[in-house]
Parts: sequence; structure tokens; C-alpha cells
Amino acid sequence: MTFLMRRRMVAALIVVPLATILLLGITAWWAVTLAGETDPAGIKVMAERLLLAGFLAAALVGLTAAFVLRDAVNVHAALVRLTELNRRGPSSTKRALHRLGEVGTLILGLLHETERLSAQKTTRISAMSALLGVLVVRSPRKFLVVNPAGRVYRASPPALESLEKALSEVIDKPVDAILPGEPFAHTLAALERSPEIHTLKAGASEITVLPVPNDQGQTAYYFYDLEGRKETALQEFLESLRQPERPAPGTPGHTGDSTAPALAGGLQRFFSRKNVRPPTRPGADQK
Repeated sequence: MTFLMRRRMVAALIVVPLATILLLGITAWWAVTLAGETDPAGIKVMAERLLLAGFLAAALVGLTAAFVLRDAVNVHAALVRLTELNRRGPSSTKRALHRLGEVGTLILGLLHETERLSAQKTTRISAMSALLGVLVVRSPRKFLVVNPAGRVYRASPPALESLEKALSEVIDKPVDAILPGEPFAHTLAALERSPEIHTLKAGASEITVLPVPNDQGQTAYYFYDLEGRKETALQEFLESLRQPERPAPGTPGHTGDSTAPALAGGLQRFFSRKNVRPPTRPGADQK
């Protein structure tokens, strides 16, 4: 069991017993020194007084220890209570942290820093999601983006047109129900054997499936190219995501996100291929 104590309480727990012992020692020395000049009855009275003083000193030390322990904070119990308060709302947790003294202040500072980083990440993720939506809507390619559960996450307008389905009929629907042919489980098994690319038949057409990994090397999405293309640049781009290059901290290009360097390098290689141009601003060709 771990307790948190204020420094003045720890000082009191040390000073009071030491002062008590010192006082008893001085009193006993004084009593022994005067014992030779008193009669036996006086010595008995003095011994009784010393015994009473010992009891009083023990009671004083006990009360001091009880007072210090009462003021101390049981860390485990406090954390359990903080967990319960956090379920009610963050404001209750922050108020309770102030009762933990300096340690609570440090924890509160870490909590504020975590909230700040979480807000930054949330803003960045929402911005990237919005950008992805714009790119999908503006893309002339026929493709679907499928999550690891086998449900459609995004669909380009040309893909919806070729499937003759509305967006509401495709989004969050099992890909097996959208593309007849090979079950999604068989596609996963094929990609486990060869994680680079997989080709499947859907009726008379050929579909290329590419796994899109995250910075941990785990597959985050599956890119279904309904046109069946096998572009080397796209495969190299996805391979760069599987093995991201991490610049050392403090060097140019280090952003703290291992996906950013791979994303930049992959896009550069992708747009450097023939017949593939990077997007330009309107009116750039007229300059």
C-alpha cells in the first residue's frame, strides 16, 4: 500500500518522537541524579511520575502518527476514485486531482498536455478525412476502399456509375454484396500469402486488390481497383508505407509522424511516372 504525505507531516512524524524521547531521557537523568538525596518514598513517587510521562509520550507519538496517516492519501484508493469520477466527466477528475497536492498538480499537467496532443491529432485526422473525401469525389478512377471488416468505406463516382448503385447503397455494406465473385475471406487469405497485390474475377471484369498498411505494418484498408490496373508506381507507394523511413529527431523532415515521410516519397515517385501529372492549381497551365 502506497501513501502520499505532505512534507510538514513527515517532519512532524519525525520531530515529535525525537523530542519526546529526548525529554524523557533528560527527565530520567535528572531523577536518577537526585535519587541519592531522597528517601525511598520520594523515589517511588518519582518512578511513578516517570512511568506516567512515558505513557503520555507514547500517547502523543500515537496521536501524531494517526494525524499524519489521516492526512496522507492512499494512492491506489485515490486512483480508483479518479477513475470513477472520470466516468462522470473530466471536470470532476480535475477537481479531485487538486486534492493530491503537488503530485496531483503534476498529473493534471500531464492530463492537459495529453488533451492538447489529442486535440491536435483529432484536428489533423478530420482534415485528412475531409481531404480524402475530396480526392475520392474528384477521382476519375473506378475504385472502392474497403475496411478490414470487409465493408465499403469509400467509393468513387465512376465506380458507383459502373455498379449502377447510389452511394447510400454501397457505403458500409459488405463488399461481397457489392462485388459478386470471390468472397472477402478468400481475398484476405490470398493477401496473407502474397501481401503485395491480388487479382480477382467479378463476372467478366478483373479487379485488383491492394492492401494499404499503416505505420505499424498492419493493413488499414483494401484498395479495390475495378479497372484491374497493376501500376508499378502505386505498388511502390504502398510498399513505402510498409517500410517507412524515420528521420532522426532534430533533422529536417522530422515531424513525429512516421507516415509523413513515406507519404511524401511515395507521391513523388507516383507522380514522376509517365502520363501521370501531379494536380495543379487552376490557371497554372496558362502561365
